[in-house]
Amino acid sequence: EAQAHLDAVEGALVAQLRDSSDDFFDALGDFRALWGQVSRTGAQVRALRTKLRDTQSDAVEGTMRVPRLACRQSNVVAFASTLRQVKEVRDASEKARALMLAEDFPETCRVIHEARETLDGPLKGVACLKHTAHHLAQFQDLALSYMGNQWTALAVINAWDGDGGVGRRSVPVSRIAPLVEGLRRAGRL
Repeated sequence: EAQAHLDAVEGALVAQLRDSSDDFFDALGDFRALWGQVSRTGAQVRALRTKLRDTQSDAVEGTMRVPRLACRQSNVVAFASTLRQVKEVRDASEKARALMLAEDFPETCRVIHEARETLDGPLKGVACLKHTAHHLAQFQDLALSYMGNQWTALAVINAWDGDGGVGRRSVPVSRIAPLVEGLRRAGRL
């Protein structure tokens, strides 16, 4: 009878082990499934954190970009204005050269005066225009010299005609007026 009781206990233990091992392996499978889900959820949380940091970084960078773009735009506008003024000075230099060749010295002085005001004002300190300013000053001095010579020549023609003033040839005002105005504007008269 003890043997039968031991056999019954052994049978009950084997049955319990079989039932328990099935439950154990089922629980182990459930645990592995849950662990996989936790790992996937952790990866999703890390991805969301990275995306959130990137979004915050983009937002901060965007707010910084607006002032930079405004600054860049104002620099572009200032640069375009400077280029326009440089072109105006270059065009004035070419026009002064053409006026010198046409011997329109008063107009040459006016054009050079305007160009030099631009060079001494908004374009002051632009190194590439240093020689242009020097050449314009030389042109202006040359034009003023020619105007002074013409003024002197017209004065001599008007004063010396050899007949004591009888039948005197007078110089037309249209020739004298521009010279007077040009010399007056230049402070030479």
